[in-house]
Amino acid sequence: MNFLEFLSHFRTDILDYIFRIISFCGEITVLLPLICIIYWCINKSTAYKALFVFFLSGSIVQGAKIVFRIPRPWILNPQFSPVDSAMETATGYSFPSGHVQSSSSIFLSLAAWSKKKAVRILCCIIVLLVLFSRMYLGVHTPLDVFTSLLISTVMIFLLKHVTDNYTIPQNNKIALLILAIAYALGLIFYSLLLVRWNISTVELTADSIIFACSLSGFAIGSYVEDRFIRFGTECLSIFMQFIKIFLGLGGMLLITKGFSLLPLSEVLADSLSGFFSCIWATCIFPLFIRLVQKKKYSEL
Repeated sequence: MNFLEFLSHFRTDILDYIFRIISFCGEITVLLPLICIIYWCINKSTAYKALFVFFLSGSIVQGAKIVFRIPRPWILNPQFSPVDSAMETATGYSFPSGHVQSSSSIFLSLAAWSKKKAVRILCCIIVLLVLFSRMYLGVHTPLDVFTSLLISTVMIFLLKHVTDNYTIPQNNKIALLILAIAYALGLIFYSLLLVRWNISTVELTADSIIFACSLSGFAIGSYVEDRFIRFGTECLSIFMQFIKIFLGLGGMLLITKGFSLLPLSEVLADSLSGFFSCIWATCIFPLFIRLVQKKKYSEL
C-alpha cells in the first residue's frame, strides 16, 4: 500500500488518461480480438499456445482470487483513493491481478514463440507497462501484479519445455479436455457455494464463473478443431484475410450482443457469451474457413 500511496502523488489528468489506455491492453476486449486474428490469419500454432497459457494461468489466478478473497486496495485502506475511471473494470477480488495475467500470458507467449526480436521487445514492454499501470491507477498492489506475472511466466516456460521436447498423444488431449471441464465446473461450484454461504457475493465471484465458462468453450472448441477440422491460416489474398477477420470478429460481436439482449442476469449472459464466443473462435469459424479453403482450392 505504501508504494501505491507513493505513486498517487504523481497523478495528473494526462497520466491518468495515458495509463488508463495502457491498462486497457490487459482487458479481454483487446486481447481476444488480437489473438483471434493471429489464430485465424497469421500463426495458428503460436496463437493456440498463447491461448493455452492464458487459460492455464487464468485457472490458477481465478482460483486464487476466490480462495484468498483479498479486497481491493481502497477497501483495505479506506483513506486510499484509486483513479476513478479505473474502478469500472476493477471487478472481483484484488489478488492476483487478472489484467496482468491476461496481458502477460498473451504477450509473453507471443514473445516466447516469435522469431523477431522487435516483436519480443515490444511484447515485453507492453506487459511491463500494463503491470505498472495497474499500480499507478491504484487498483492492484505490487503483490497482486508480480504474482500474476510469475504465474504466467512459469506456465510459458513449462509449455515451451513440453512442446519443444514431447509430442502429446491424442489420448492425453482427451484427458486434458476432461480435466479442463472438470476444473471449470469445480470453479463454478465453489464460486456459487461462497455466494450461497454468504461468504462472498455474485459480483465478487462473477469473474471466476465467466472465466470457467470460457475455459470450457476453449477446451471443447480447440479439441474439436484439432481432432476434426485442422484449418490453415493461408488465404488467396490479403483482401480475403480482411474479410475473414471481419466475419470472425463480427460473429463474436453478434454472440456477445445477442446474449446481452436476452432476459438473463448479467453474470449468466456474460458466461454464456464467453462459452459460445470461445466455441465460435476455436471451432465453428475455423470450420467455415476450412470449408471455404477446400472449395476455393478445388476450383484452382
